[in-house]
Amino acid sequence: MKKNSVLLFVCMLLGHCAKTSSVHNGFGPVENRFATNTTVLVAEVTKGVNEKGNNVTLIVRTAMEERVPQDVFITIHLSTSKIVNMASTNLTILANTTQAEATLQNLKVGHVKLEFSTQSEDATFNNATIDDVEVRFVNSLSLVTINAVIGWIYFAAWSASFYPQVFYNFKRKAVTGLNFDYLTYNITGFLGYAAFNVGMFWVSDVQDQYKERHPGSTNPVHPNDVFFTLHAVALTIVTIFQCFIYERGDQKVSLLCKTLTTGSWTFVTISLILVLVGKYSWLNWLNNFAFIKMGVTFIKYIPQAVMNFKRKSTVGWSIGNILLDFTGGMFSMLQMGLQYYNNDDPSIFVGDPVKLALGLISVCFDLIFMTQHYILYPRPKNGKERYINSSLRKDDDDKLLLA
Repeated sequence: MKKNSVLLFVCMLLGHCAKTSSVHNGFGPVENRFATNTTVLVAEVTKGVNEKGNNVTLIVRTAMEERVPQDVFITIHLSTSKIVNMASTNLTILANTTQAEATLQNLKVGHVKLEFSTQSEDATFNNATIDDVEVRFVNSLSLVTINAVIGWIYFAAWSASFYPQVFYNFKRKAVTGLNFDYLTYNITGFLGYAAFNVGMFWVSDVQDQYKERHPGSTNPVHPNDVFFTLHAVALTIVTIFQCFIYERGDQKVSLLCKTLTTGSWTFVTISLILVLVGKYSWLNWLNNFAFIKMGVTFIKYIPQAVMNFKRKSTVGWSIGNILLDFTGGMFSMLQMGLQYYNNDDPSIFVGDPVKLALGLISVCFDLIFMTQHYILYPRPKNGKERYINSSLRKDDDDKLLLA
């Protein structure tokens, strides 16, 4: 037993010594260690987002920071030559070294993608795959932070704007005064906008198509855009559910609304079939959703404004919703304006026209609703609501809260 233990220990010791000595004996072991990794070369820059005029250092190195056995020749392909300039687009990692460097000299504000191809007599590094590198130059790094904060402010305001109506309906146990056409348009629009934002933010194929169509541009969809739309869909569904369980009077969805929303979904379905047979791109399909949302935004507030006018009352329509919606719209447009300035990028507007339309149209209608609520049809000083041409029952007086 002792003999076997000693023999086992000697074999392990010899194996360890052989492994250690092989690391220092030529380049063979290095090649073997590289071969066990799918990525053998890595490209990186000192900073992904930079202020205009600052140069950036590009480093291409071995993934395990070990020396290459033969020269590795790297060719850099720029997506555009307008953003950065390089003394040479060729780099060489010399034999027995670990990396090579180059300087990207900034020319103007914008976005550039770097792609790489390699050649080497060593099989491990010949035609090796190097992940693309993206570099962005802006007018001000401070504005990048400010824009992020503004984005979350309007996300919070727009997201919170759904709750006053939900709580108002719950307190009243009624949805009379809340227009059903408005809700139908709303769920159609937000489902479409959610599809657009999710596709633009999370689907790499869609992002590649967008960058190909708008070279050097930035993705107009931010994390807060995605979370806002998903949250909006959820809260709109909650409000629609309330319409089935609470008092609603004689309200129903109009034939015109049913026709328009059915036509929208039919159009989306047909275009999806064209995508699946290769006749249409995914980006175009998502843009269809975006334009449906924009069209819905143009018309969705009209039925509610007309209803308030006919009833000469805003009872059932929460003013808290409007005030928060107005705040979100103003901050949304402010963010887009600052993004345009900071990136010198008009695609901020043309790449996401829905976001611009949402802000502009929402603010305009919010002003109309505030005028109706505070000026045209204000709550009487005695604290009782007025019911003129209203479908609300008189015995609901004691259930109503401040609209």
